[in-house]
Amino acid sequence: MTVDTNPDTSHPIELVRRGDVDDDAVEYAMKRLDAVMEHVGAPILFVRVRLSHDATQPRPRPALAQATLDINGDLLRAHVAADTITEATDMLADRLRDQIQHRAERRRARRATGRIAQPGEWRHGDVRDERTLFAELAADEREVVGRKSFAIDPATPDEAAADMEQLDYDFWLFRDLASDAEALIEHLPDGGYRLQRMRAVAEEAGPVAIDLTVVTDTVPTATLDEAIAQLDDSGLRRLFFVAADTERGNVVYRRYDGHYGVLSPL
Repeated sequence: MTVDTNPDTSHPIELVRRGDVDDDAVEYAMKRLDAVMEHVGAPILFVRVRLSHDATQPRPRPALAQATLDINGDLLRAHVAADTITEATDMLADRLRDQIQHRAERRRARRATGRIAQPGEWRHGDVRDERTLFAELAADEREVVGRKSFAIDPATPDEAAADMEQLDYDFWLFRDLASDAEALIEHLPDGGYRLQRMRAVAEEAGPVAIDLTVVTDTVPTATLDEAIAQLDDSGLRRLFFVAADTERGNVVYRRYDGHYGVLSPL
């Protein structure tokens, strides 16, 4: 293990490297992450980064990159896996940038409202009470008013749960490392997590630390209209399904305004 610091960066970055991680990779990571920190707009108390690469291990994506940031008392964490250290560094930087942006949006929303959202009036970034209910709309009044397509990173269930917690979401669509396909992880009322995969796997890609319940039910293949009908019939908050046109994992969910939102991978 080697610990590196770089006095030439604008922010205090402590980097730990293990395995086949050379000086060029360290310099690249320092510069890439330092550029991300320029957009924080708040005191950065520390940045700790871990890079590791062991090509001798028979596992997919042997390059790992982790980071922990303390932004004025708020901890942000990210963990990614990739084929090379450079790719892992780029993915880590992108994930941290998303988390920093989300933190800023939430803080702006808190300053603007100064209160917890009331039932049916949730807006992105609001601090939402656990008892918040859906606005009641008749089925024929509901519309798909939110669609989001985004690049999803490969992750283990532990990593996906960490991303979900960091962004303060109720569920998270990601590309499961073990099955190499989309999967949905979500909170359970008892504090654990529920995982549903497009494809079943014989074993996990690595050890699982979280309290995880893996659902083995077949994920339905459907058009969006069919998925919405199944969601309405089920009475659930969301439905994970395979889009009939793309054969990719999608999520349709009930928004707090009573309408529908859709998540899909690019």
